[in-house]
Order: sequence, then structure tokens, then C-alpha cells
Amino acid sequence: MKQILWTLSLGLATSFIACSESATSVENNNEHEPLESFTDSRDNREYKKVTIGDQTWMAENLYFEKYFYTWEEAKKACPEGWHLPNDDEWKTLFEEVGGVEKAGLQLKSTSGWETGKNGKDKYGFEASPMGYRDALDERQKKGYRALFWSATELDSKNAFNWRFDGVSDYVFYEDYPKNFRLSVRCIENNFIEESSSSSDEISSSSNKVQSSSSSNDRSSSSITKQSSSSSKNQSSSSITKQSSSSIHSSSSAKSSSSESSSSMSSSSSSSSSSSIVSSSSEPPRPTVYDPIKKTLTDGRDGHIYRTTTINNRVWMAENLNYAYYFKSARSFCYQNDTAYCTKYGRLYTWSAAMDSVGAFSNDSKLCGLRSKSNCKPAEVVQGMCPEGWHLPNRAEWNELFYYIGGYNTQKLKAKQGWDGSEGTDDFEFSMLAAGTRTTKAEFTTEKEIAYFWTSDKEDANAILFDHTQQYYIRMVTEDYAYSIRCLMNYEDKNNIPKPDHEIVYGTLEDSRDGNVYKTVEIGDQTWMVENLRLEYHEGSAESSCPTDDPEYCNTFGRLYTWSAAMDSAEIYSNDGAGCGYHLTCNPKTFAKGICPDGYRLPNKDDFLKLQEATGGNVLSGQNLKGLEGWPRNGNGYDLYGFNATPISEKDAVYYWGSSEDDQKYSARTLCFTLTTMNSDICYSTKTATNPIRCIKMIPEEITAKQTAD
Repeated sequence: MKQILWTLSLGLATSFIACSESATSVENNNEHEPLESFTDSRDNREYKKVTIGDQTWMAENLYFEKYFYTWEEAKKACPEGWHLPNDDEWKTLFEEVGGVEKAGLQLKSTSGWETGKNGKDKYGFEASPMGYRDALDERQKKGYRALFWSATELDSKNAFNWRFDGVSDYVFYEDYPKNFRLSVRCIENNFIEESSSSSDEISSSSNKVQSSSSSNDRSSSSITKQSSSSSKNQSSSSITKQSSSSIHSSSSAKSSSSESSSSMSSSSSSSSSSSIVSSSSEPPRPTVYDPIKKTLTDGRDGHIYRTTTINNRVWMAENLNYAYYFKSARSFCYQNDTAYCTKYGRLYTWSAAMDSVGAFSNDSKLCGLRSKSNCKPAEVVQGMCPEGWHLPNRAEWNELFYYIGGYNTQKLKAKQGWDGSEGTDDFEFSMLAAGTRTTKAEFTTEKEIAYFWTSDKEDANAILFDHTQQYYIRMVTEDYAYSIRCLMNYEDKNNIPKPDHEIVYGTLEDSRDGNVYKTVEIGDQTWMVENLRLEYHEGSAESSCPTDDPEYCNTFGRLYTWSAAMDSAEIYSNDGAGCGYHLTCNPKTFAKGICPDGYRLPNKDDFLKLQEATGGNVLSGQNLKGLEGWPRNGNGYDLYGFNATPISEKDAVYYWGSSEDDQKYSARTLCFTLTTMNSDICYSTKTATNPIRCIKMIPEEITAKQTAD
């Protein structure tokens, strides 16, 4: 079953009850006008009906020979003059009563819900928890759910439905197998011909909803699909493309009362955002960036955002607040309260952040929960961002952090709203701790943590800011909901700083095997900037080619166990005699190891000195990593010619040093990782195989060594 499980916890229900429109306050509060009735001529059964907005609905579930219907049965079950409503018609109903976030409250019956989360039944629609029947015709969820078929089809085996739930005021969008039996509510043919009521369909290969055509000039309009073309850092109008999907629009035809307040940020105004992404007959509006006013106007809903320019990149200075709702691709207001959308913008699942259904572009289609194997995002992913803007990747966030000086995120944090860890907001980025929504539908860490999605598919794909002055790049769960900051498209591929010093290269020839290595001077140190390629095989002290491919030895150098790196067999010196796994050897401070004559293995102090000379621990990784060779936007700036590069597209690289960590089991290394800008002094088990970068001995060291020998 392709049902999307949006089950909310009872704990969340408790928090809902605390709201002004709680279950307690709405019990038996159905003060709607008396309803009219009509008679089904087939069996003379009488049904109440209710007019809500421009639609007239049955106010009772259909009962024509049965209570529950398969989808094929449901399409044919309604009386003459009525039809099974499609997605657009359901959405119009929900918009009329306040959006999907409040539709359950307004339309559910005032009794019968086992959890006590009854509705207001404000209009007399009286959605009651009748449950459904599964493929085995067994009754399920009576007292807890009301499920109604939509005429919109997903594929040959599944169709869409709308679910009223006993623990929430939401109405949820799902798909069920067509042989399940759900309830039916019919809608009168006042505005849409019965012949078109079931013509909506969704292609299973593209997940795009095809809008049905209808009569009386009431056809479902297609969404305005924003193109993903790049824009320059200047005022730009979006190019609108028409799509057949009915799940998104530039704006709602009718703004829900619950969203009208949330569609304005604390510093800007906009038109109301619909709580579901629906079709609209309004002409598309342009997305406009105004560099003078420093604002971005989202053409989809008219929302105006502040912007800020940092290092020639234009960022939104507020979190995105565009409503998006399609199955698991959803957005939320914190605590389901629109006041928080006003303050923080919306929280998005990764499916929504990436626009997994391709509503605005095909940059990241199918990049959603449980479908990563089919996810092949473009280099630049528009995602949920407005036309001409995109969801930043990890490298672009790192570029921002590098420019502001590394981990000092106080410069990006807002001056208030952080529970005691407020920032200075030096760059007018105005980052707030908007918190997150968990898989258990719990909202947490408001005023404590800010999470932002990146467009990276693998590994760490979110940026975390907390009460410290640092940031973290994390691997997170895609069905959590986090904030979005969009970045304006730009033409230059990278914004890499240029070295402010001369890079002095040299060469070293190893007399033992004739290999020639490139070297570089950094401060008063001279380093090999290629990995050692000398073969070494002495007992358990081994070297090998990456992936056992000789060609990789030429490209990446050899990999060595620590005992081989230290020359534990004393082939070239006695500095590392007996240094191996499970052995304590107390190596000399300046251990030659298997390095060429005049060079030695670096020790911990050498690593620290290198870090200090290349930007400190915070920035040295970005400054020393190579311009290429790192996967998934992990390349560095290589400002010193060190060219730290992983072995064969790996996510990290560790260079052996001569200092022990644990005397028996591990030794120190200089390490670089995919996601971070810093270098670190790590430990590695002595049996691991790592590359070697040798450092040139200075005259004082040579003299001291000769004296000791």
C-alpha cells in the first residue's frame, strides 16, 4: 500500500487541545443553519446536503446498497446529478473552511471520535469516523478515521483519498489500493460536469497530477511551473511555464482565513498562502528581486522576503514561507500555529524542499522519502525556491561560513530569539532558531536550534546551528521538517579566494626507486604534496595500491599500515624499530620512517604548525583541500598548494604521523573530511592503511639526529 503515514501522536493531540479551538471547546458546538435534503431516485433514500462556498455536498455518506466502495464502484455510485469529487474539488472545499490545517476541525462530527478529538461540524458536513474496509474486506479504524475517495487516480492500482483523523485537526492526502473500500461523499453537478469528475489522473512514472477538464468555463487550471534557469544578481522576472499538475499554483484563488496572517513575515507583506498547493485561475505573477530595496517577491504567492548580499552571493534573509503539500512532501507551521509561520517561515520535509514531484522544475524530481535510489539531482536544484533562486548545497553553505570567518555563527544569528545565545547579525542574515518537526509529529527545539536543508543527496544534508557559536553539517532523517534559505542563482561556478602569498613549489627525487615528487613551502615547512609511492613489505608491515589496482598507485600513491610507515623493520633507520600494532615503541620525536633521505614522517607538532600557518583549525581544511577530487561538493580552495585529496572519491583522507595516540593500538594522523572546512588531528588504528606525506628536515633536526645516532 502506498499510504503515506501521517499519523500524529496523542501527545501532539494534547498540545492541540491547549489551543483556543480545542476539542473540549468545540464539543456540541454545531450551530450551522438547518440543512436541505434531496432524494436518491434509485432507492428513494433521503440525504441532507450542505452548500459551502460555491459547492453543494452531500452531508451524509452515500449508502446505495452498501456503506463502503472500491474506487471503481465509487466512480459510478453517486445519484443522478451528482458525482465523485476530484482532488481540485476537495481542495476547494478545504480552502473554503480554512485550509487542510483546520478543515478537520471545521468538518468533523461533534461526537464519535474515540480519541476525544471531535470536530466543530461548523457547516453540517459531519465527517464521522466510519473507518474503512481493507483488501480482505475487514473493517479497520472505526472510531478513529474517516476516509473518502477522490476521483483522482494515482496509477492502475491506486487512487487518492482524503483522511480525517481522530488525533488532529488536519485533513491528510493519501493514496490507497483501488480494491480497498472507503466512504463516498458526492458533490452536486452545479459547476463541473459528471463526465469530467473522474478524469483527473496521475502518471505513476512522473507523479504529476493531470488536471481534469470541466464545463461551464470551470476547468481546473494548470499550475504555473517556474523555470529553473539562472538569473544574474539583478532584478529579474520569472519565466512561467504551464504544467499539467494541479498540486501547485502561483497563489490560491481563495485565501484561507487561517493562513492570511501567516503569509506575511515580520518585516514584509504578501498575499495569503494556501495551506495546500492548489490550482489557480489567476494569471502568473513574476518573481522579482529588487537590489535597491533588498527584497525578493515570490511570484507564486506574492510573499516578500528581505535579502542580504554576502561575498557577492544574494541570500534570503528570512526563511521560506511557501505552502507545499503533496503526500510525504509537506510543509508545516511550528506547532501547527500560523503565528509561527509568520515568525519563522515554514518547516519542510526533504521531499518538499527538493520539490520531489517536479512542480517547479525537474532539477530533483523523485528526490523524496524512500525514493533516493531514483533521485538524480541536477548540479543546481531549484527545489522549493522561487524562480531564479535555488536550494543551496553544502559547498555554498561552507563558502558562506568561510567568508564570515569559520565557525563564529554569532555573526549570522539574529540579535534576539535564541534563549540566551543571541547573535550580532553582522551580515543581516537574521537567522532564528525555528526548531523542527520530528517523525512523531512533535515540534521541538524552538529558540534553541536552527536546521536548514541542503540539496545534497548523500551523507550530511542539513546544516545545524545551536546555542554554541559553531555550526554542524549533519546527516538527518528526510521526513523531519526543517527550514529553507534560498540562494539567488549566479553565473560564476565558484567564488574561490585567491592566495595572498606566493606559492613556492619544488621537487624531490627518491633515490631508492626513482620516483619524483612535487613539494611546496608553507611557512618554514616544506611538504611533499603528493603521496609516497615506495613499496614496503616486511612481515605485517605492508603497503598496497588502492583497490589493489596498480594504476591507482600512480594516481593516489600507496597505502601503508603504521608499522610500514614507521619502518618498523629498520630498513632505512632505527627510528621506528618495533613500532607496530599492539606494540609500544615510544618513537623518536623526528622519526624518518620510510620517507626519502632528508625527509621524515611529520609528528603531531608539525600538524599543529601546518594548521596555524594555513588559517587555523577552523579554516585550514578548506585552504589545504584540493580544488578537485572530492565527491559531492566537497572540494577545497587549495590556497597553499598542499592539494589534500581523498583516495578514489572517498569522503575523507588521513595522513600518517609518527606520534602515537594509544601506545598499543593507534597513532595520530592529519585528517580532512568531506563536509567540514577544518582539518583535524585524528587517530587511526595502527592496522589501518593510510597515505603518507613527508616533511623536509631542517638543518637543526639533521644535526640533532646525527648527534643522537
